[in-house]
Amino acid sequence: MNGKIIYTNHAKQRMEEREITVKQVEQAVYGPDYTMSSFEGKHIATKKIGNHTINVVYKPEMDNIVVITVY
Repeated sequence: MNGKIIYTNHAKQRMEEREITVKQVEQAVYGPDYTMSSFEGKHIATKKIGNHTINVVYKPEMDNIVVITVY
């Protein structure tokens, strides 16, 4: 998957609250352990990083990837 990653304000807030870095989100989106399709064209990328599992809810829009939330 290619494209620029755009973060919603909600995603930025959740990343800060959960101490999830941009690098970790990029690892999940560009190299997920697995991806699930969700509702309304959204996807969930899951990546185990160290002792934690990162889930990124995103939606492809044109050539970009819009990150909706992270947990």
